[in-house]
Amino acid sequence: MESLNLDRKRPSLISGDAGISELLHVDAPLSQVPSLVTACCNHLLNHGLHTVGIFRVSSSKKRVRQLREEFDQGGEVVLTEEHCPHDVATLLKEFFRDLPEPLLTRDLYEPFLCTQRIRNRKLKLEATQYLLQLLPPANRDTLYALLSFLTVVAEHAVDTVSETGQCLIIKRNFQFPASLLILCTRRAGETIPGNMMDSRNLATMFAPNILHMHRAGADNASPAALAAMADERLDCTNVVRSMIDHNKELFEV
Repeated sequence: MESLNLDRKRPSLISGDAGISELLHVDAPLSQVPSLVTACCNHLLNHGLHTVGIFRVSSSKKRVRQLREEFDQGGEVVLTEEHCPHDVATLLKEFFRDLPEPLLTRDLYEPFLCTQRIRNRKLKLEATQYLLQLLPPANRDTLYALLSFLTVVAEHAVDTVSETGQCLIIKRNFQFPASLLILCTRRAGETIPGNMMDSRNLATMFAPNILHMHRAGADNASPAALAAMADERLDCTNVVRSMIDHNKELFEV
């Protein structure tokens, strides 16, 4: 898929009338990650890693709508520490939710779910790795950025205690190869809060947004059909959880 020319007007995020490749607003020539995804991930890496319940706690609908409109205008949107992490997290989820074609694509939905029937861990990862290569380049680049980000979020799920009175903060930015390291001072014994969002919780939040198919409603479904739908949702969650846990292995060349 070709990246979008920066001078062209981007399709509306809110209207949901474009896929990943058409929503590109790319700064790095070798990357096909939408600018909204990069901006949201960078903001949350630097301001939301210790926010309890990130991606789970509700946000302000009004502020999220305003952010969406700013990105839709096509100019550069600067997210600062004044932006609420929960609002930015919701914006990121909604971006993937509203794509007309899921990030992992409908064509690969069943194959991804079938990987959950493979018991051998090595073979399961190899099968997933093969399916990732079948994704369009823009989808694959965006998935890699998302999984790399979610892995860092999961690493900060639990509380930690500062033993030395100092801690190292890594200011990350996907647009640059190196991370900025900042030494901060904390009281010895001070608890550094975790966000409580491990890979299982994150997968529960993101699987419905990046791996799904259009299905009939469950209102008139039989008990057997409801049970099958629940199993399918669990498989989707486990697929995404495995991707978060093993993203480095999956994207090895």
